[in-house]
Amino acid sequence: MIYTVTFNPALDVTVFIDTFQFNGVVRVGRKISQAGGKGFNVSRALTILGSKNIAIGLLGGETGKKIEKELISEGLDPLIFWIKGETRTNTVIRDKNGKYLKVNESGPTVSGEEWAAFLEQIGTIMKTGDIWVLSGSLPLGIPVGAYAVLCQHLKAKGCIVAMDTSGAAFRMGLNAVPDIVKPNQSEAWELIGHKCSNEEIINTFLAQSIPLVCLSLGEKGIILSSDQEAIRVEPPKINERNPVGAGDAALAGLIYSMDRKEPLKLMAKWTVASGTAAAKSENNCFSSIKEVKNLLVQLKVENEAYR
Repeated sequence: MIYTVTFNPALDVTVFIDTFQFNGVVRVGRKISQAGGKGFNVSRALTILGSKNIAIGLLGGETGKKIEKELISEGLDPLIFWIKGETRTNTVIRDKNGKYLKVNESGPTVSGEEWAAFLEQIGTIMKTGDIWVLSGSLPLGIPVGAYAVLCQHLKAKGCIVAMDTSGAAFRMGLNAVPDIVKPNQSEAWELIGHKCSNEEIINTFLAQSIPLVCLSLGEKGIILSSDQEAIRVEPPKINERNPVGAGDAALAGLIYSMDRKEPLKLMAKWTVASGTAAAKSENNCFSSIKEVKNLLVQLKVENEAYR
């Protein structure tokens, strides 16, 4: 089974305007909302790709109830841990030229009792061979080492762990040696302490005994590397409509293909095709696996010489 964990979910609201006009009145053309949070986005993409998964999340209040209802209506299988605080709302403002402003709320504060209860209950469903995706920011109240703690428990049970976060949570999480990490260049440079080459980034993670490194290069694609080979895939030029969720869809493509035991080259192609298909969509994800497959055949794979 595949599990995704979203500690700090949100209701993602997108409003469309004609143009940004500061210090004045801007009229909203239309407005859409969608259950968000990196883990939920990964689960959404996995579900569309056809991979059975369970979306674990911390939700609270009326916003939380709305998100749970929406997840179920989309065909996802949520496992919700309810907290007292109100789940946050994130807002994206987009103009007709594709420029956008994303405003993220910090989210509710999780109590020590709620965090302890979560760990206790989550321990009852861990099974050898399951894949767990730990992604996104941490809400207030959850320890900065939460991903490290959860990863240690999962690895002890024989689970496969993918981690996609940043900052101190990422740095501490690496101490638990997840099986997959997916940083972008900026996140990697912050961790290393200086700007450096892609080769140095990847070798830094591999030196920590992490089996698989997916380095996100934005519009230039990814480098997917094990200790045996490194594969680079660049996406085709597209009309980007919504970058929110594209990285999560890419991670879903990686997990989907890994679960199917695809070779590294095909895993890299599924990663890029899934992320690109999501970026072409108005919502936080693509709407069908056909969209991903149409991109899959357009992608070229390059072997990186330094592995």
